[in-house]
Amino acid sequence: NTGTLLIHSDNLDLRPNTNSGEVYLRCTQNGSVELRFDSVKKLETTSTGIKISSGGQGLDEMLRLDAGGNSNGHGSKISFSRAGDLRAEINAVKAETANNETDLVFRTTDNGSLYDALKIIGDTGNIQIPNDNAILQLGASQDLALYHDGSNSHILDNGTGDLRLTTNGAKIDFQKIGGEVLARFYTDGA
Repeated sequence: NTGTLLIHSDNLDLRPNTNSGEVYLRCTQNGSVELRFDSVKKLETTSTGIKISSGGQGLDEMLRLDAGGNSNGHGSKISFSRAGDLRAEINAVKAETANNETDLVFRTTDNGSLYDALKIIGDTGNIQIPNDNAILQLGASQDLALYHDGSNSHILDNGTGDLRLTTNGAKIDFQKIGGEVLARFYTDGA
C-alpha cells in the first residue's frame, strides 16, 4: 500500500523501543528540527539556516550555515566555531552595484574580534587583502611575499633562485602614478 504516514503533534521525539531516554530526532512546532547521534544533537535547523555540532562538552556549534546576509538581508554565510567561540566566517554578500554581484568575504578572528581577511569582489573578480601588514605569500615555502606596511609597499623574494620580471613586449617600465617613467628596460639590448 502506498500513501503518506502522518503524525500529528505539537512536539515530536523519535526514540528507540527502550526506556533509555535516547532521542534520534526531535521536532518542535514553529521551531527547530534536531538530528541526534546517541542522544547528542549533531544537526539543528534554525530560522536562517542550519547548525552542525560536534556534540562534545562545551563544543556546541562547529559549523553554521545562515541566509542572513548583509544589512539589507542579501547573501549568506558559513560560520566556524571552536569551544563555543566564533573563529571564522565566509560571507557571500550581495554588493549593491548596478550588476548586483555577490562579493565573497573571508573573515577570521584576532584577539576574539572578527575582521575581513580576504575579499573577492564579485563584479570585478579582484582579490583584496584589506589590512596593512597582511602578507600575500606564494610558493610552497612562501618564497614570494607582497604586502603593504601602512606606509610602503613591498615585494620580497625570500627563496632560492632569482626574482624575475619577464615580458614578451618591447620594454619594462617602472612608473610613478600619473605615468612618469622612473626606469625603462628595453628587450634585445636596445
